[in-house]
Amino acid sequence: MEYSSLSHAETRVRNVVLDHLRAIVGAAFPKAAVRVFGSFATDLSLPTADLDVVVLTEGLDEDAHFDYLAGDKASKVTFMEQLAAHLVPAGFSKRTEINQITRARVPILKTIHQRTRVPVDISFDTTNGPAHTDMVATYLRTHPASRTVIMVMKHFLAQRGLNEPFSGGIGGYTLTCLVMSFFEAYPFTYAPDPALEEAFPDALALLDFLDFMAFKVNFQQVGISLVEGFFKRSHRKFDMGGGAGPLCVEDPQRRSSDIGAGAFAFDRIKSAMINAHSLLVRPAVHNTIVRDRLSAAGVPAPTVLSRVIFPDSRIPDMRLRAELVSGRTVSPVPPPVDRWPSPPPAPPQAPAPPAFGESGVFELNLCDSDQDGDNNEDNGEVIDIDSD
Repeated sequence: MEYSSLSHAETRVRNVVLDHLRAIVGAAFPKAAVRVFGSFATDLSLPTADLDVVVLTEGLDEDAHFDYLAGDKASKVTFMEQLAAHLVPAGFSKRTEINQITRARVPILKTIHQRTRVPVDISFDTTNGPAHTDMVATYLRTHPASRTVIMVMKHFLAQRGLNEPFSGGIGGYTLTCLVMSFFEAYPFTYAPDPALEEAFPDALALLDFLDFMAFKVNFQQVGISLVEGFFKRSHRKFDMGGGAGPLCVEDPQRRSSDIGAGAFAFDRIKSAMINAHSLLVRPAVHNTIVRDRLSAAGVPAPTVLSRVIFPDSRIPDMRLRAELVSGRTVSPVPPPVDRWPSPPPAPPQAPAPPAFGESGVFELNLCDSDQDGDNNEDNGEVIDIDSD
């Protein structure tokens, strides 16, 4: 959990980015307001995640609600272009690192903060994101173990390239709704041992969520709703062709929208979850020789979770940069260990003596390694809805 979560320095750095953006927007557009939403606002952000913010051009009104499809798209694009023109002179971004996405249903300005290298996604005049954030925060307070499940699954999906909706994956908000739906149905679907649930609540919830997604729900016929639980897909209609894909998840803030519609790679996602469940529940192989050798070398023995979650080589560099930018003193990065060291250099050759009759001056020349798990299927009850 600690590995996947933001460190204190990474949190401070993201607040630096927010302060910088608010200063730019406040100077150029005095009536506008900047509000953060998404995973950073709910403390569910991975170190590699974008920072999601929305710019409200007319200021922050707590009672106002703007659907993400509401408003004039052309005016949003115009404001986005005006804001982009201020980012480079203010030192927020490099010109080559500003990407204005205008063809999408929701215009987005994607950029990277020049000093901290934090990626930022900026949307305009929509309160859906902040409203989602408030809803997720409420569910997290109700189900504390859900935070661990969401963080581990985010890391799990990201390492397999299955976390981006544009490539058929499951985005953070959709994943959060799936996890929350699981916890709402948890008391009726599972009967965990109370002693185990008290001793290992997070681990038990993670295993049961994988079982829930891999074996318990017939996603071809059943949709997911936080409002009404499960529903028969054939009985529901959604906007913009929703409800026709392999995954159907109702947006609790806009119930006519299917936020799972873009997950066209859901078959791959489900297969990955089946394999992960198999790897986590299989008996551990206790090899004392390997364990003793690792201990002697100062290497911690692998955990059960390391069967499905792998270290991200980008995170150490990101955390080092965050420490430096936030002004804290950090230890120097140790040099990499060379597992296959080069042979030592050859000793210098003795100089040849000068020939008789020649000058006593002469030149001195120095010579210079995966484990595969069986996809064991659970024989538990499948959540299905019989047709009438």
